[in-house]
Amino acid sequence: MRLASRHPHLWSLALGWLLLAPGTLTVRWVAQRLERDAVAHGWRLPSDETNRGLAIQRAGLRRNDVLILFGSSEVARQSPFRAMEFYQTAPTGFRVIGVGARGTPLAVTAFNLGALGEELAGRRIAVSVSHTFFHEGVRTDTANDIFLGTFSLQHASQIAFGSGLEMPLRRRLAARILQQGAPLDDEPLIRAGLRRLADSSLASRLAFAALRPAGTVQLSVLEVEDHFRALRDLAAAGRTPAPATQGAPIDWAVLTDSAERLFKASASNDRFGLDDAHSVEFREAVRNLRGTRSDDAWRRDVANAPTWSDLDLLLDVLTSVEARPLLLNVPYKGPIEDYAGTSSKGRRIYYDSLRAKAARAHVPLRDFAEYEGDRWFTRDHYAHLSPKGWIYYDRALDEFVQSAR
Repeated sequence: MRLASRHPHLWSLALGWLLLAPGTLTVRWVAQRLERDAVAHGWRLPSDETNRGLAIQRAGLRRNDVLILFGSSEVARQSPFRAMEFYQTAPTGFRVIGVGARGTPLAVTAFNLGALGEELAGRRIAVSVSHTFFHEGVRTDTANDIFLGTFSLQHASQIAFGSGLEMPLRRRLAARILQQGAPLDDEPLIRAGLRRLADSSLASRLAFAALRPAGTVQLSVLEVEDHFRALRDLAAAGRTPAPATQGAPIDWAVLTDSAERLFKASASNDRFGLDDAHSVEFREAVRNLRGTRSDDAWRRDVANAPTWSDLDLLLDVLTSVEARPLLLNVPYKGPIEDYAGTSSKGRRIYYDSLRAKAARAHVPLRDFAEYEGDRWFTRDHYAHLSPKGWIYYDRALDEFVQSAR
């Protein structure tokens, strides 16, 4: 009674937790069951929750018949040939979950993988990149807006207070998150935790230890919110399981030919291979590219791109947790780059650099460099795959999964 009279707020807090705990546990249990069903049966998944949360991704990683494909707008743009739709019925024994939004930076993907941490151990995943990331002169204001639009507080909190990654790698991730700053303006606890984590001094380690209990509580709240949003969005979407149609082997040659013919029909035989929508939208922009680029300037631009360090960070996360990744790349649209003034020889610096990074990390790479001269491989010069390009991606994913079985 004395304790109750001296500290009435403690009893109120304890009573509140007792009342909330059963409901919280129920929401988590129901949500996890729904997440498992959605992933197992090929439901249409809510894109924002899949990208910024961890619950659906974790459900996918627990299944051997699911492959997660991380990327950017090339993954986000819907198409019947996109891997998520192509493999929805698991024709060769697996389904694909896409994680990525328009403009998702490589750093954000690295944070996502870092937040999953040891849950990636031994798991097959694929990561798609493109040349659009690797240029020195990216507009800072645009980059910041895109970063804000794709950044996840849950991923940052997981790295700060819940990650099982090795400490040097956690420090690198924390330091990279802090470089952007703005996403954490209204999150003093996460920001403070990351600052202390990024600093290896004794004082910072002690300060981080003091912050960690509160940070762990906040992370738990974010995880419950993650499950709640997944439950809400999946329930709203309705249960629309996709049928499994495993059967005869896929005739990739026939599919590739039909996908090319389909895209040609939508591109009106454009000299650059732009589909009609992009031909109208970007015709003037492409026309203004003529003679604006040289091989020497291009090499410097690519070589000095700061994003290469983000790719290093991403690959180091995958190596540290002993994941089983495949790195995919959307190639240049050669006809447009030739028109702008660069040569295939000059553009080789990008492919050589990408191959060197992948080899250092012992990560298999399909860069599709041999198709940059094929004007039907991509829709535009922003590295969006055409139906034909997606068939090549789909086949690479299938070969990757089947070879690992």
